[in-house]
Amino acid sequence: MYPQVAVLPCGAQPTVAVPPPCPQAALVEAFARLPVTRNLVAQLRRGARVKAGGLWGASAALPLTVLRAAQKQGQTLLLLWIDAGDGGLWRQDWRLPIASEGVPSPCGDPRRLTVPGPWQLADGLVDQRRNRWIGVREIDGRDQLVSVALDGCDQTPELLHQPEDFAGYACLSPDGQQLAWVEWQQPAMPWDSSQLCCAELCSDGRLGAPQVLAGGDGVSVFQPQWLPDGSLVVAEDSNGWWNLIRRTSTEAPWCRPWPMAAETAMPQWVYGMRTLAVRGEALLALACREGIWGLWQRSLAQPATEPWQRCELPFNELSGLSASSERAVCL
Repeated sequence: MYPQVAVLPCGAQPTVAVPPPCPQAALVEAFARLPVTRNLVAQLRRGARVKAGGLWGASAALPLTVLRAAQKQGQTLLLLWIDAGDGGLWRQDWRLPIASEGVPSPCGDPRRLTVPGPWQLADGLVDQRRNRWIGVREIDGRDQLVSVALDGCDQTPELLHQPEDFAGYACLSPDGQQLAWVEWQQPAMPWDSSQLCCAELCSDGRLGAPQVLAGGDGVSVFQPQWLPDGSLVVAEDSNGWWNLIRRTSTEAPWCRPWPMAAETAMPQWVYGMRTLAVRGEALLALACREGIWGLWQRSLAQPATEPWQRCELPFNELSGLSASSERAVCL
């Protein structure tokens, strides 16, 4: 069965989606309706502009340029954003309606989680087990992986890892015990040469010693994605195409189970670019073949020899893919 795809008119509202692996069907359903988004935007710090959240979408009709919707906590939606004015990470909780036709309502005023500083925050994910945000801080021309507690105010982000130059696209394993991300170094651009790194998370939340799992000189990796069984997937281009490779465990070698004459990645101009998503036991991918982008899916339970199934859509330019158990959302 193909996923339901929400068609959102360009310029009418920002794109809001929920990162996997948590099933968030009701949440994506709620934000796919324009009145809901208008209500939320109207109460999010009047006149604020938001940047560098993790999912990118432009809207000429609204004061927000980027939103990131984080995990659903019970019946409350946790919304995080980075303010382009003060550069701070902000939080606001929203109560989800009981009825499917209802509108989320704010639980209180927005709260600034980080103090202004000589840095810029970007990208980001929610580490629910440790009640924190993990993202990128750019300072003195270099990137850092940092964390911010979600229950504090006006904090200084805590350093987790100092790359040689640049980093981003972090993702947590389903059990919350491993963090994978992409790094690249000057003078290379990330679509020329980059590395997939991974580290264990210690009991106190610190990041263990990183390991380089894939990529390297002349090889580019794009958007690591954990699957429900704990295996790790990433797009890399050592065979001439940005195709997916998969590693089922830390001891197992990489394999290329689904080769195709198409690109399942794109040049990383900004943070938050996404071409992969998990929908229950199905893997969704945006792929470009002969200059045309399409949405494809396959069951993770199927043998690797089974072909990808294309979802018929009236579009040939797609990006920013995210999914819940019932619905896929993309630009």
